[in-house]
Amino acid sequence: MPFLLRISDGFIIVDEKPKQGVFYQLYNKDGFQRPVMIYPNSCLAYSVALDPQDVLHVAVEGTNRQVTYYCFSPTAPSKRVVLEDSRSMYLFENLSIQWLENEPHLFYTVIHPNGLHRSLVHQTLSSTSPTLENLVTSLPLRTSLTYYKINSTLYILYPNFEESYCLNMLSFTNQEKSVTTLVRSPIPIIDWNMCKHQNALYLLYKADQYGHANFYLTNLSTGENLPVQLPDNANNPVLLSYLDTLWIHYESNNHYYTLLALPENQTFSSPISSSLQNHINAYTYIDSLHEDLDASVIYASLSNTLRLSTIADLDIRNIHPDLVNKDELALFLEGINFKRTQSVASVLPPPSSPIDTTLNTSSQVQPNFMNAFSQTPIPFTPEAPITPLNTLPSLSDIMPTSSSTPPSFTATKKDLHSLSEAFMNTGNTFDS
Repeated sequence: MPFLLRISDGFIIVDEKPKQGVFYQLYNKDGFQRPVMIYPNSCLAYSVALDPQDVLHVAVEGTNRQVTYYCFSPTAPSKRVVLEDSRSMYLFENLSIQWLENEPHLFYTVIHPNGLHRSLVHQTLSSTSPTLENLVTSLPLRTSLTYYKINSTLYILYPNFEESYCLNMLSFTNQEKSVTTLVRSPIPIIDWNMCKHQNALYLLYKADQYGHANFYLTNLSTGENLPVQLPDNANNPVLLSYLDTLWIHYESNNHYYTLLALPENQTFSSPISSSLQNHINAYTYIDSLHEDLDASVIYASLSNTLRLSTIADLDIRNIHPDLVNKDELALFLEGINFKRTQSVASVLPPPSSPIDTTLNTSSQVQPNFMNAFSQTPIPFTPEAPITPLNTLPSLSDIMPTSSSTPPSFTATKKDLHSLSEAFMNTGNTFDS
């Protein structure tokens, strides 16, 4: 899956094409910039991370089973081999590079020596003292892992079978590691997606047996598990949190759909056809801030412009660098929120002490249109020499030897006004 990274003045797209290899491309207010080659040949896997200075870090596994790490630092771009399996003994899979605690880390799975399981391995990419450690040693051979990072914590989700089908989550920091079973199911769990919404982690997952799918949305803070009515052929459903609302996107029969979720009210809208339908692809989404928009996978359209599904129609945070701010829409949403807060205040008991009734200034009530990023990466010079693999520990040194249906409302896509009416008719409004 290609990567879409949000930076201070736009986006970075990292993708692979059969005749172009792995490359990255900037998108800002002037549109798409010229692609920059990272790896000129076909590869088995690649992964991308972004540090707080918007510097790009890339790991690429070539067809020769050699993993190369690229750092796109503006002052000292570099590349070096960090992993090698020339005899195909370990068969790396689930490759992921992550930026944690001011340094890059590499995660991947390898074949267990007994050939019956896979192990999840963590490797630091410090050039002075790289280390290796096993994190999980009993993964099924065909296992797909997903990685999701918030601040300094990395969440790794993986399926397993322990008396029943389950979905586990490994929480990883430099100081602590813990495993939690998120879901147990009598039928296989085949797809899942996670994002942060209103200071809680939400999990959307699909359990399927013989083509009969069941979809659930789980609040990982409270454990509340809600069934979501999606068609059996809904593919790759993903979560997106924006403007304090939670959205679900999915593809079905080459068509893309959107619905609005209000898990705090146990309510979901009816699915509607997404506004964006052409040149759509799913991207692994990376954003260092996780403030106004959060997702781990996002649907986007890349043709002459870059547009995010749903966000393009509701962008009041200048997420799309080439779009004019929708100030009227921002004011409309502020009005809905003000009406909601006034309705809540009218039913509260009077305060026991005087309150400050000074009217807020415009700077207090207007949304923040500024981003906190400060730097962008510069083109990388790929001619830098590759450092020999001479300090890396051997993998052999660490390998072990041995229902009720929630209510719904119908929200049309004519305009946002009709959507707000659907909220107010059911007593629901946008949360602040």
